[in-house]
Amino acid sequence: MSDPFVPIFQSVAAGPCFEQALVLEARGFDYELRSEGSILELAVPPADAARARQELEQYRIENVPLPTAPGLPISGGGGVGVIAYVIALLAITWFDDRALFGHDWFEAGKVDGVLIRAGEWWRPLTALTLHADAAHLFGNLVFGVLFGYAAGQLLGSGVAWFSILIAGTLGNTVNTFIQAPEHTSVGASTAVFAALGIVSAFVWRHQRRFGRQWPQRWAGLIVGGVLLTLLGIGDEHTDIVAHLTGFLSGVAAGWAWGMLGHRVLQDSLQRALGFATAAMLAFAWAAALSG
Repeated sequence: MSDPFVPIFQSVAAGPCFEQALVLEARGFDYELRSEGSILELAVPPADAARARQELEQYRIENVPLPTAPGLPISGGGGVGVIAYVIALLAITWFDDRALFGHDWFEAGKVDGVLIRAGEWWRPLTALTLHADAAHLFGNLVFGVLFGYAAGQLLGSGVAWFSILIAGTLGNTVNTFIQAPEHTSVGASTAVFAALGIVSAFVWRHQRRFGRQWPQRWAGLIVGGVLLTLLGIGDEHTDIVAHLTGFLSGVAAGWAWGMLGHRVLQDSLQRALGFATAAMLAFAWAAALSG
């Protein structure tokens, strides 16, 4: 007498057979789970065999594991740039407090829309190292260290801080020409949000091919935007536009480095851009104090 049930799935492990049996049960199939020696076998009535196989195949297609996103590539070296950042801000604050070399550092280096339009090109850069008070300085030290360290871990200290300085300067420059000519400002916050933009865009660029759903693909930029909103909007003394332009400039830089990839982030480039960052800052301040 012929077997009233025909096998449609076999496995040496119990787990896969139980899983397939649950699929058939959920679909209302009559089935048997039996053992043939060391092989476990799932069988159904002959009239249901084709449809049952189709259901199991559809289940397999719908449950193929998606590629796991690789971890973020880490270049390391974030600590070096952070230390240099802290030293630079504290040193400029000390020089300003003591009017070193007989100069008013605050007046020489702050963003001043009228003077920038008149050709004092250094101000969008030097203003990044000046602060109106201790609270302003402390906040930019804390968040600058956090976001700058993250950028340094992803890109390396030289590339990260060169990019932060360029993006922060660009953010101040764009903000100057958006605002009224008499607009003035100081503070590293434009560079701090540039660092946040760099990290956000670099993470987005790296993850976008591997995210399973759009929130995962866009998580880097979403988190960056939320932090920008939470930290970048303050009282009437907060330059919100500068924070936004700094962040967007950082996003452009992070996207560009994400496109180029880690193959360009070599030690020689890190050293060269690290020296270039220090040289740009020194040159800008030399121009400010001799102007």
